[in-house]
Amino acid sequence: MPTVRDAQRKLLSKQVQVNCSLSVLEGVPEDHIVEEFRQRHRLTTFDDYREKIEKAVEAGRAGDGEAFLAATREVTRDPWLHIHCTSGTTGASKYYPFNACKAAIMAKLFVFHKYMVVPRSQTLDLATPGKVESLPVGVILGGVLSCFQHAAKASGRTDVFTSLAPLSFKFAGRSLVVYHLCWLVGLLNFENVLCLSDAFAGNLMIACNWLLENWKLLESEIISGKLEEEKVAEIASEEVKEEIRKTLGNAEKSRREEVVSHLRKAIEGEGQGGDGGQREGVIRRLFPNLKQISCIKTGSMAKYVPLLESLLHVEGLDKVPMQSPGYGGTEGFYGFPIEVPKEADKMPSDEELASFSEFFPPMMARPRAAPLVEEDAYALLPDMECFFEFIPVASEEGPEDTQQEEGEKEKEPATVLMEELEEGKLYELVITNFSGVARHRIGDIIRVVRILPEDCGSVPMVTVVGRSGQALNLIWEKMPEHHVLSAVQEAAGKCGFPLGDFCATESISEGVLPFYHFFVEAKREEGEGKERDSDKKAKSLLSDLRDLLESSLCQRNSPYSDFISTSKVAKLRLSLVKEGTFSTMREKTVAASMTVYSQYKSPTVVRDAIRLAVLRDSVLVTATGAPTDSSKAASQAAENGKVHGAEALKAPVN
Repeated sequence: MPTVRDAQRKLLSKQVQVNCSLSVLEGVPEDHIVEEFRQRHRLTTFDDYREKIEKAVEAGRAGDGEAFLAATREVTRDPWLHIHCTSGTTGASKYYPFNACKAAIMAKLFVFHKYMVVPRSQTLDLATPGKVESLPVGVILGGVLSCFQHAAKASGRTDVFTSLAPLSFKFAGRSLVVYHLCWLVGLLNFENVLCLSDAFAGNLMIACNWLLENWKLLESEIISGKLEEEKVAEIASEEVKEEIRKTLGNAEKSRREEVVSHLRKAIEGEGQGGDGGQREGVIRRLFPNLKQISCIKTGSMAKYVPLLESLLHVEGLDKVPMQSPGYGGTEGFYGFPIEVPKEADKMPSDEELASFSEFFPPMMARPRAAPLVEEDAYALLPDMECFFEFIPVASEEGPEDTQQEEGEKEKEPATVLMEELEEGKLYELVITNFSGVARHRIGDIIRVVRILPEDCGSVPMVTVVGRSGQALNLIWEKMPEHHVLSAVQEAAGKCGFPLGDFCATESISEGVLPFYHFFVEAKREEGEGKERDSDKKAKSLLSDLRDLLESSLCQRNSPYSDFISTSKVAKLRLSLVKEGTFSTMREKTVAASMTVYSQYKSPTVVRDAIRLAVLRDSVLVTATGAPTDSSKAASQAAENGKVHGAEALKAPVN
């Protein structure tokens, strides 16, 4: 097994052969390649590649194969198979090529991944493909998962994406239609569902909410053995319509009655650890043999974990583990969790493991080498796809390059290498890959939770803290995303606020002190009158939540605390929005972009016009902190509605 240092140098040398951004390194010996690379190549962002990639996209859309090929050869030396777009969580979607070299890497990952999870035949996968654009030059453009699923459907090789619900159901229509069909299949096979999966925890939460809101519809369809006619009309494909008719019609009447009886008892909680119609534990009761939840739950997705855990908690039963399948993004694949679930298929031989990564055999032989009970951590792979660098984050307020004084010329931050990482420290991730980017700042902030033992390759294990572009910033306090997440959860827990979802923005306008504006949606509850009661409870606790949240943020960020005490910024505002606001944001964002349902990540910090407009139009009531003497004028102006992004505030609560 090589050292991390040697593996990274070897990988970078291979990338030179494919990545046109690395042409300056041609002929440089492997022993000196890293030093030459860092000296000759500056750090980059997507803007450094935008013109070349968009030139290729334009040529592809025009059907000019010659111009398309010429444009792609300015980025990579091998052909492009797809063009993947990012989710657009922190801004406009970006395009990255998926080339032949990367396809070979992903093929290995798909093969290996099946050993890490519950078999697909016992998994109910709810990830929904979105629209893709087929360019006349034979390349598809869209979200990562969407491109893979569309390509699998076109080729007939659907086994990778087929679960209890066939892949064809994923193409039935919009995401709510897909949830409808998948839950029907899941309920008809409730004993066989060992794993629920979706791309992100937020999406899985939406799918569960749909199930709990529409279970009576599912009950009716299972009893009758046929879909309701208006629901059939929403399904785009005649093939899918026929397939779901067979799925329902082929179930014996006695089986359908058994399923309906189970469904009612699970929802009502009768004799199964429930308390009569409460959400807690309902998913576990519905699927009693559930062993695993698979979804990305780090970073901005962490806020959904307590909500999902509540749906899974049944007193007296073992906790259902939630596992993130891996760490990566549109730009590349970075790492794997190494704690193998008990229900995984038989692990491959050491030779097979080494074909994926030379670091896999010792790590998988000691899957408990670094037990991490509280943190969802990934082992970064030195020999898989990316050459890694790391910008040290000097404090939890942000990377070192963001801490300079006003007016000072920005300096490029120094990076450290994989073998130089220190446990407990925070870093911004920088990658170089086979797909045309070099020293690329992708924006992820990670924490090194452990360096594995030497016999496991001294590989670093990291957890994703948040996004560098997801920091709130009024002056220069730079409140990072993970502080916002933890502060909201702590404050809601202290006052018992029924938190469903939340986000924040900075509000700045002429003549008014800037302030943070948080928007919260109350967690919905089932049962007669429960939704109204939930909103009533949320309104009554809104001022308490605002005060506790302000205090929590001040404890986490001393500059912000100073700005509040000296009235350089106004106290934060907290608005309760009506039920369904965050789902509406999702729908409108997806409709207006190439973002797909399964790829959508609800941002912690919102700045784009589409989402802000939805929030502004959905406010029910707003809590404002009592102003200090020096900020009364600013508070009065704000109360008159001069608030960027939230002009139509209603019924302030002081």
